[in-house]
Amino acid sequence: MKIFSSIYFWIFFFLIIRLYGITNPPLEISHNWRQSLTTMVARNFEENPSIMHPAVDMDGGKEVALEFPLFSYLVFLFNKIFGFTHWHGRLVNLLFTSVGMYFFYRIIKRVISESTAFYATIILCVSIFFAFGRKTMPDTFSASLTLAGILCALEYIKTEIRYKRILLLGLTILFLALGLLCKIPSITLLGFLLFPLLDKKIEIKIKAGILLAIIISLNIAFWWYDSWNPLLLKNGAYRIIFPLDFFDGFAAFTKHIPGMLEKFYFSALSGYVAFVIFLYGCIWAFIKKENKLLGVFTITLMLFFVFIIKASSFFYFHNYYIIPFVPFMTMMAGFAISSIKKTLLKKSLIILAVAEALLNQQHDLRIPPKMIYKLSLEKIINRYSSQDDKIILNTGPNIQQLYLANRKGWLLDEPAFVQKSFLDSISSNQYSLLVLDRKTNTAFQSAEFKTIYSDENYLLLKPLK
Repeated sequence: MKIFSSIYFWIFFFLIIRLYGITNPPLEISHNWRQSLTTMVARNFEENPSIMHPAVDMDGGKEVALEFPLFSYLVFLFNKIFGFTHWHGRLVNLLFTSVGMYFFYRIIKRVISESTAFYATIILCVSIFFAFGRKTMPDTFSASLTLAGILCALEYIKTEIRYKRILLLGLTILFLALGLLCKIPSITLLGFLLFPLLDKKIEIKIKAGILLAIIISLNIAFWWYDSWNPLLLKNGAYRIIFPLDFFDGFAAFTKHIPGMLEKFYFSALSGYVAFVIFLYGCIWAFIKKENKLLGVFTITLMLFFVFIIKASSFFYFHNYYIIPFVPFMTMMAGFAISSIKKTLLKKSLIILAVAEALLNQQHDLRIPPKMIYKLSLEKIINRYSSQDDKIILNTGPNIQQLYLANRKGWLLDEPAFVQKSFLDSISSNQYSLLVLDRKTNTAFQSAEFKTIYSDENYLLLKPLK
């Protein structure tokens, strides 16, 4: 049927699938700690609504140096209008990411072909974007904003009306700057602008306009990371971003090469079928001497490698770091499928790739039963303390339970034994409760604390004066 050949149908289809379970109890308890961080920042804007001063609950509550918190601020505004609900962040990201899929389709259609764009977008919809497009995290949100800027740049090239060109150039700068501010690794997506920049048919002055937009956008983004964040840190902000210099990053990279490669051959496209299609696309582009396509892909890969080195072991431990490069992999996969002459083979490959990717990510639509106990933490703590009281948790660097407790406080690195003197020193004696997660074996000096609550999951202790 004709409807199945429409990219609108497929984007809407995957949007509906990803809506499944979006209002379930907080998925933050079963996934990445960055979801808790993003929602925590959004929640703290209630106390100080300045977007320039994001705050977290760690270290007793303080400002934080991280990427520009536009996503968290949108979640805050959404909560302000409709009331706080834990899934608002997921809905905001899902809507932006779904629109970003369409931007990607328009970009690939413009720079390569409609057929390549169609298949590339379907594979992108079920790639790692499928899972992270519904998480309260800014990665795919940032990618969508950057893709919007790239599409505006391509429209800028196309139009010949002066005022439209000025408007489109301004929109290019705006969306590129916002995309890079929200996640600096989205700079990788600027590789798509190599298509017009390498095109000899485009006038030099038009290319100069694109380069100017890129330079202005980069300067805005670098101001936040190189000037504003250091100022926040100087004033005592909590640090989230830990980039390494190139040589230290390369040394860390060499220790995790197998894990790094896994992000490409499995995590990126969420399956082996799509990765094989991607490899075929690279080989076929080489055979057919698609020099511009290969050139853009290769240059972008080299640029992304610099980011991998800077991220070092973080790239190994967190699969979402691959997100900015995934659109280029799906571009090559889309090129591969579009080059196949037999319709039945095309359909079979895309069905296999989609089915495998969805099956590999079906766990993301539900919460593991073993994590459900964490949802009771805030209700338990509310019985024994007020909202302004601060706590100490023994859950290590993962901030999930501090977020779920809805308290400011301190995190212990899963200690085997704790003493009141140490807790007093790290908190300046400001905490009112010590909360021990029994899943982490932690002993304590019983003479220094009074047990006020105990169950199979949590132990709440009140320090004795």
